[in-house]
Amino acid sequence: MKRIAFVVKTAGLEFDDRVRKEALSIRSIGYDVTIFVQLNSNLKETGTTSYGIAYESIELETRNFLPSSRFLLIKAFEFYLRLRGRLNQFDYVWCHEEYTFIFPLLIAKNKVIWDLHELPIRFNTKFMQIVYRAIEARCLSIVHANKYRLQFLKNTGLVRKTEKNFVINNYPDDRFLKSTIKSSVNDDFIKWKGQSNYVYLQGLTTSKRLPYNTLKAVLTAKCRAVIVGNIEKGVMERLKEEFGEVEVQRRLFLTGMIEQMAIRNLLIDAQFTIVLYDDSTPNNRYCEANRLYQSILSRVPVIVGANPPMAQLVMSLKCGVVLDDFGDDLESLTSAVLLMKHKSQEYTVNERKLEQLLWSDTQVFKLMTYVEKNHD
Repeated sequence: MKRIAFVVKTAGLEFDDRVRKEALSIRSIGYDVTIFVQLNSNLKETGTTSYGIAYESIELETRNFLPSSRFLLIKAFEFYLRLRGRLNQFDYVWCHEEYTFIFPLLIAKNKVIWDLHELPIRFNTKFMQIVYRAIEARCLSIVHANKYRLQFLKNTGLVRKTEKNFVINNYPDDRFLKSTIKSSVNDDFIKWKGQSNYVYLQGLTTSKRLPYNTLKAVLTAKCRAVIVGNIEKGVMERLKEEFGEVEVQRRLFLTGMIEQMAIRNLLIDAQFTIVLYDDSTPNNRYCEANRLYQSILSRVPVIVGANPPMAQLVMSLKCGVVLDDFGDDLESLTSAVLLMKHKSQEYTVNERKLEQLLWSDTQVFKLMTYVEKNHD
């Protein structure tokens, strides 16, 4: 059995759904998988994930004395040095996200799969474009999150070896859709929810995801909402000043960070959800959020902005409302929330159309077939 090492930088493996699904697909088609992870906590430990994949988290000395979110190149290089010898034991190295770009540069040619969860924004200068093309030449394959992002990189001239580039959409899998796992806040959530309708919200961490507009529209429409994950600093204080602390606490339930497989329990009974990304970067413009797929496959109607991947999907499935902008117009967003509040039941999707949005091993199998064929 051939062995594949996953190299990952993440807040936590239980939060990273793409890593989970790819690891399970790799294992199901006959490979042994081990995850080497650099956690945001910088914790050092070994163990097995809840989905049965062995992992080892690596502590970086540079993170103990260098400022947070700075000197990332030095930290990334230490990550490589700590794993360099270990990775020789594996047939392939599957590196996740732009942060790991040193690995395909320094590991033996035709051994690395580089998985870009987002657009590689670091490679926007002439020098870094040269670096990217060196990575492309050395990698067995580069993976992209959707066809829109891959096409953007082709249009900019960054992608040159088309045959090496694959798309693996971050669709939900059966495990997620059948999950009955409950979060630690479940009892409080049930008590807060009662018999009321509520909106499901997730990922309101930065201004680029329009957290203030999203929550103000919800409160103005007198809806209630459960919010998974963190919220951009200052937004809640601003809302409390406008609507009053009592009203905000009554209508908004904050879960904090919870594991991916517990999301389904919070999402399944939502009346609708809102997924917004601004147009400030190509990465945002061509975003295709995991939670969008999770909502649609859970039969939860959606409100999305004019981002082409999300807008075209929602329009084709007729499963929600597409805004004319990216969520900037608060009046328009509030109108969409009010419409959904009263008519969400009208946005139903044909069962057969949903099948195309379900994760299968096929995309990973096609990638690994190419990899095996071209591996030296």
